[in-house]
Amino acid sequence: MTMDVEPAGGRMVLHVGPVERALMIAVGAGIVGLGGWSWDKLNDVSASVANMTMQQAVTNSRLDTLTTQLADIPGLSRQVAEMRIRIERNAQDIRDLADEDKENKKR
Repeated sequence: MTMDVEPAGGRMVLHVGPVERALMIAVGAGIVGLGGWSWDKLNDVSASVANMTMQQAVTNSRLDTLTTQLADIPGLSRQVAEMRIRIERNAQDIRDLADEDKENKKR
């Protein structure tokens, strides 16, 4: 295993043996493979983030709908109370009319 650097015509020339050459090729292939694997994982993460963003938009839309519906609850409670009063009045009117009818039948 030898690696020599020699000046040759104003340039430095690197001479490597077959083992060093194979090692350099293996390291280069490893770097390229690692880069490809990282790129693939980055694409997976990007797709996951895009999916999560879409789901978050749907959730926000549903939350806006619920917020709008919940904002009307005090109004609904007031309407229910008014309806109960009307029902009670109607029930009382029916009882009064029934009592009058009974009195009229007795006469």
